[in-house]
Amino acid sequence: MGQSRSCFCSASFGSTDIAFLSVTLDWCLYELSKHPEVQEKLREELSTVTNDRPTLDELNALPYLDMVVRENLRLHAATASTTRRAMKDDVIPLASPIIDKNGVLRSEIR
Repeated sequence: MGQSRSCFCSASFGSTDIAFLSVTLDWCLYELSKHPEVQEKLREELSTVTNDRPTLDELNALPYLDMVVRENLRLHAATASTTRRAMKDDVIPLASPIIDKNGVLRSEIR
């Protein structure tokens, strides 16, 4: 598992990103400790990487690693919630125009 930790930590991140990465990695290692069969399968896949500092392309070529990371993020999101705000209003076109309660013909919803 040391190799995967070095894979994750070899990238350059900002200080806030490091905190999220650290918590995410801690949860991932915890989950792997509870599921040794997953840990073993991941270890086998990671052993196919031939150098100590794999490129992003090499890491992206590891499908099981991707699945483990995505499942970990699903189970243990780095943030409790994400606040989003629309940058512009949506316009939804209607298949056929309607007349609203004020008698105005509408072909889209704003």
